[in-house]
Amino acid sequence: MTNKSQSRRSLLQSGALLTGLVAVSKGAFAAEACKPRTALQPKGPFYPVTRGSDLDADMTRLQNSEFPAAGQVIDLLIAVKDLDCNPIADATVDLWQACDSGKYNHPDDPNDAFLDPNFQYHAVLSTDVMGNVRVRTVKPGAYPASDSWVRPPHIHIKVTHPKFPTLVTQMYFEGEALNKGDNILNKLSESDRYAATVKLVQQVSKPSEGTLELILGRKSTPPFPPF
Repeated sequence: MTNKSQSRRSLLQSGALLTGLVAVSKGAFAAEACKPRTALQPKGPFYPVTRGSDLDADMTRLQNSEFPAAGQVIDLLIAVKDLDCNPIADATVDLWQACDSGKYNHPDDPNDAFLDPNFQYHAVLSTDVMGNVRVRTVKPGAYPASDSWVRPPHIHIKVTHPKFPTLVTQMYFEGEALNKGDNILNKLSESDRYAATVKLVQQVSKPSEGTLELILGRKSTPPFPPF
């Protein structure tokens, strides 16, 4: 690993958020009871078919590359909790998304948009003792899902932990006109749509920090064996 890669990873792991934009869960800092389990959403057809060698928390720059990815840089803090609001450490958070143009790095993506060779597309991270992971990425572009449906910018997230059922969901961005017509987002209840949508807050002199809360449910208890 190069010193360059080590330094950028150490920065992200330390919790420092750099200049740019931060994704903030609406109401994330309000004093409130823990939310219900985060709504399940489809995995989609473009989950990476192979894992690359670079899956770290900085998706905007590949290892040993001097060129950054194109697009609007955002910093995202994901907080993984249980139904009692306890942080879940050592959960695996798997993120994948389109690049700035709306193109996935997947052989079955029919979109003829530009495939950014400098974007990571996929990250696999573990939550810390506070249940958090920090990710630097770019805001994904919209893309056509059919002749009559254009998907809004979104990020796919899968969370796994041996003590909890797997959560597969998607994250959206407040203020996107395409949100109103999205067939997947609008299958959710109003409260679930609200929880899945984040607001981008412009940073000025000091970086802001926001969170997207993902609440995992409980595994069902197997029935007692017959005596």
